[in-house]
Amino acid sequence: MSKHILIAVTNTSRWGEHDIPTGLWFGELTHFVEAIEEAGHTWELCSPKGGDIPLDPRSLGWMFMKASDKARRADASFMARLKNTQAAADVDASAFDAIFYAGGHGTMWDFPDDPSLQRIAAEIHERGGFVAAVCHGVAGLLNVERADGSKLIDGAKVTGYSDVEELVAGDRKFVPYSLQGALSERGATFERAFVPFSPHVCVEGRVITGQNPRSAAKVGRTLARLVAHRATESTAVHQKGVSRHGG
Repeated sequence: MSKHILIAVTNTSRWGEHDIPTGLWFGELTHFVEAIEEAGHTWELCSPKGGDIPLDPRSLGWMFMKASDKARRADASFMARLKNTQAAADVDASAFDAIFYAGGHGTMWDFPDDPSLQRIAAEIHERGGFVAAVCHGVAGLLNVERADGSKLIDGAKVTGYSDVEELVAGDRKFVPYSLQGALSERGATFERAFVPFSPHVCVEGRVITGQNPRSAAKVGRTLARLVAHRATESTAVHQKGVSRHGG
């Protein structure tokens, strides 16, 4: 049963006061999309402001671009979707079964305090849908609240780009805050892989988080499996209810 997934991407092209280019980490989008498409699901893009999406130039380097990434980069229709993203304020959350926050350092600036992204995630989760994120995209979950006003990640086991990865990559002095620390401050239990930059995914109910770029495909496969399982459960419950009513 095909599900419709919203993917949130950043509009931020510079590291705050530092004149360093950033943006969407390309592979975190492409690897996730590949996983959900293989499972038969559809997707749409949104961003805080809408419009064109900057790509982190480092993510386009030879170390990170697989053949499938290069194919997406050369796909005019795929790249056109990144040129014309919908503004989060205009998104109808009821049209989606899940939201996925893709990463890139830019998300640390424009994801956490965007009220529309918070609204979408809260509405989807409240309806029984899934909220997923990877790497710095997990910053999008920092201020999402449940209907009772509590933080969505309070008491949850989560992961995201860790302090040690920021340090090893040489980016610790440029980021506006520690993502790992911010998650812990909001009551989450932070987990990471023993080996930095290894794939790692945490599942807490209907919240799915991945640690780093290499975790994006696994987040996609996990989400695809869980939404399919939930759809099967819902169908079984409905059929059982119809049978009982008919009898």
